[in-house]
Amino acid sequence: MLSIIGIIATFIVMALLMFFRVIPALIALPLMAFFIALIGGIPLDDIFVYVIGDGAFRLHQAYTVVIFGGMLSIFMQKSGIAENFIRKGAELAGDEPFYVSLIILILTAVLFTTLGGLGAIIMVGTIILPIMSSVGISPTVIAGVFLFGLSMGGGV
Repeated sequence: MLSIIGIIATFIVMALLMFFRVIPALIALPLMAFFIALIGGIPLDDIFVYVIGDGAFRLHQAYTVVIFGGMLSIFMQKSGIAENFIRKGAELAGDEPFYVSLIILILTAVLFTTLGGLGAIIMVGTIILPIMSSVGISPTVIAGVFLFGLSMGGGV
């Protein structure tokens, strides 16, 4: 029972440290794996060989995607590509609310195949929400289109 409480406490502490941005997830997750294995009673040699050694190797694809995806996201935000992409798409749609919504949905999905993070969501949201509301689309539909586009693109 004591080890269960220790594992849950470790998880909560690490989650809070990530939530409050004290340490990044790239550091917190291996630390959490180490401490959970230690609390669970796994010998220290096995923790270093299997949890740290093999675990890091199994996550190499995820780490690579996160690192390069983050770099591409920052590049797209700083260069203004995302803003221009959405504005041009909205201009091409004209004043028809259905077509504006459809194009914004597609553009948002395409953008979030490379963008990620809360900053990108706020940036894209501040561009598309006024465009869609100026055409006369209801706030519920605007939120739905934005969230569907975000989910279709895979950005969270």
